[in-house]
Amino acid sequence: MDLELHEKQSLAFHSEATEILYGGAAGGGKALAIDTPIPTPSGWTTMGAIQVGDAVFDESGKPCTVVAATEIMSGRPCYQVTFCDGEQIIADASHQWLTFSNAERTALSRRTESFREARRQSRAKRGTGKRNDMAELNACREFEYLPPPTGSIVTTQQMAASLMVGKRTNHSIVVCPGLALDEISLPIDPYVLGVWLGDGTRGQGAIATADAQIVDEISARGYEVRKRPANKYAYGILGLQGKLRALGIIQSKEIPSVYLRASEHQRMELLRGLMDTDGTCNLRGACEFDNCDRALIESVHELLASLGIKSTIRTGVARLNGKDCGPKYRVKFTTTKQVFHLRRKAERLVTQERGTQRWRMVKSVEAIESVPVRCIQVDSPSHLFLAGRGMVPTHNSHLMRVLAIAWAMLVPGIQIYLFRRTYQDLWKNHMEGPSSFPALLADMIVSKWVKLNLSDNQIIFWNGSKIHLCHCQHEKDRLKYQGAEIHVLLIDELTHFTDTIYRFLRGRCRLGALQDLIPEEHRARLPMVMAGANPGGIGHHWVKMAFIDNVTPLTIRRMPNTEGGMLRQYIPAKLQDNPSMEEDYADKLAGLGSEAMVRAMLEGDWDIVAGAFFTEFKRERHVIKPMAIPSHWTKYRSFDWGSAKPFACYWIAVSDGTLPAFPRGALIVYREYYGMKEGEPNVGLKMTADKVAKEIYRKDRKETTAQGGWGVADPAIFSENGGISIAETMRKEKVQWRPGDNKRKPGWEQVRIRLDGDDDGNPMLFIFETCVHLIRTLPALQHDEHDAEDVDSDLEDHGPDALRYGCMARPYIKDTESKRKKVEVGTVAWVYAASKETKQRSRYRS
Repeated sequence: MDLELHEKQSLAFHSEATEILYGGAAGGGKALAIDTPIPTPSGWTTMGAIQVGDAVFDESGKPCTVVAATEIMSGRPCYQVTFCDGEQIIADASHQWLTFSNAERTALSRRTESFREARRQSRAKRGTGKRNDMAELNACREFEYLPPPTGSIVTTQQMAASLMVGKRTNHSIVVCPGLALDEISLPIDPYVLGVWLGDGTRGQGAIATADAQIVDEISARGYEVRKRPANKYAYGILGLQGKLRALGIIQSKEIPSVYLRASEHQRMELLRGLMDTDGTCNLRGACEFDNCDRALIESVHELLASLGIKSTIRTGVARLNGKDCGPKYRVKFTTTKQVFHLRRKAERLVTQERGTQRWRMVKSVEAIESVPVRCIQVDSPSHLFLAGRGMVPTHNSHLMRVLAIAWAMLVPGIQIYLFRRTYQDLWKNHMEGPSSFPALLADMIVSKWVKLNLSDNQIIFWNGSKIHLCHCQHEKDRLKYQGAEIHVLLIDELTHFTDTIYRFLRGRCRLGALQDLIPEEHRARLPMVMAGANPGGIGHHWVKMAFIDNVTPLTIRRMPNTEGGMLRQYIPAKLQDNPSMEEDYADKLAGLGSEAMVRAMLEGDWDIVAGAFFTEFKRERHVIKPMAIPSHWTKYRSFDWGSAKPFACYWIAVSDGTLPAFPRGALIVYREYYGMKEGEPNVGLKMTADKVAKEIYRKDRKETTAQGGWGVADPAIFSENGGISIAETMRKEKVQWRPGDNKRKPGWEQVRIRLDGDDDGNPMLFIFETCVHLIRTLPALQHDEHDAEDVDSDLEDHGPDALRYGCMARPYIKDTESKRKKVEVGTVAWVYAASKETKQRSRYRS
């Protein structure tokens, strides 16, 4: 089994650090020439033109999404891979392919029940001597048979070095079973269109055929077919000519792109129309489609590929009475799928699949001059996507699994715990697909050196080592690992975990007696904790604070005991650093389509949060330097209580429009009081309410206009619960609150529309740069996985909650002058927004 590591992976494997964060940007990649055609649900694009968020197809023909893409890269060693059907793809040397070798194909054909039964029938019976009973017992035994092979992952360079086995082709790739697409509305019945493309008259909605069955098939689809008297083989199809003209093919026969991305049934009907007319099937079951139109031939070739049928295009000379009439083209294929309606042709189709139909054999792999290449990352479970006109699957690998297997084989008895946040993500990303644990360990499982204990989610090695596959979705789930002795802790997608879960699991890490069993050359290089992460997720900010802000990249820092006392290292690895390594993308990154999100994922920009709830927030737009707040501006406070978790208090001023930089009604958050334990995000100071109130009052006294002023707070602090409420306790210390409006979705919408700004593009919310915790936590908020319109409440949301109360106290309505009505009442202007559904009002001091 090949456990080859790339440069950055090798650095992680051999590092002397004991706590490592690897990644920080979207990993993986499959480097193909930028002019490589890529099929999509809407047609074709190229490797160079594809964008993040575009849909492509996985190896099973199902649509998947591009979640990352690199810049175009030059200077890489490149190869041209040629397949048996003439398909050619240019890839770099590290590009990975899932192939079946000659030996694996042989084993695949023999490890079937039908093969075993045929072998039993062909063998002479044994045990017919004195012990007939033994023969009967053996016949009743249940045997453990070897599982069928699942293929091997090889690079382009490795494939070139092992191209042939003797005189036999070694490598082959499974043919995609066809594109899985939904049925769509089509202007012309696909069978009727296929018949016209094959035997139709250019410029007319008519066909010429001698087969009455074809005419009957068209009539059965609701078309009126009329015999033309001038030609006994000519038929007119009413209403067809106008529809052909609307499709733009009345004078140019080719399959419209919309038909090539219709459902499988619709595409098969189109093929049957083509094959009933210009198609043939010989006595051996080989099918052909002949035509002199190159464009039509190429679209038929694509149609066959979209249906999972491998085909080749041959070129010849069309002759009439011995005269050269120009080139003709022939698409050749063999299939068991019924591609005819005509009975006389359908009867000749083969009924048993031939081995060559399932495989696309690799005929040559030739080194060529380097060309520009590019990598993309898709969210399919197998991490495969289709490329080339023949729709060929490609693949890549994963650091976490490779390192887990390497340490398990190296150190007898080692206990490796691999975590994903949810069980579904754990199983999908590590136990399914061609790069999963079962696939990587297939040979060792067959040899019984490794055992999969699926009931306990364990992989058990011959030397006593174990890989424990774990998940910890909720904070209470961490207690299941209270007594675990974790020698190596691997956490996939660290930013999906809370700081509490991570600290708890890290506290279970200890080598103990295992230290003496580690080979001396690796004794100082066994990491106790290794994690992979991308920007974004509920743990974005604590990961950023712990690994990104506090550790210089690639250096090793001894952390204090309060931080675990380990040797911490951050190894940034961008996608272009790892030409064949990928990070899991189990969670859909809905916000990735923006330029900022792409930069976060590809460049590891931790100041941008992938999937952020408030994509409108821009530091350069909303964060300002402190300034003197005009004394006549309205000021108030907003407050979110916390003890074990942080509390947050903000002082907010309302612009009256006298300063040009701040529109009338804009809010300026100019002071912050945040109760967080230093260096521990989302951990509170556990201060009593009276002490918090005294400090708020002390800060209030800095400005006379705020003395005895008003503020809004979470209504929960007014609950008495059998005793004096938090609000009453604080009132005794001269800090008064009104119950804030705690409606979450309208509150978040108020924050959003203020961040978005007025009709002239001016922000309606500004934050002093001294309010560091609000600036830290606001852009980190993520969508709740169960309600996309709400914030994930497991995040550190105390500052944003306080801001929400403040915004709801001064609701802002984005409106145009034509819908705005001002009514002056003393010194207060009330703004009404005219709407059929609702009338809201916003108040500001004029």
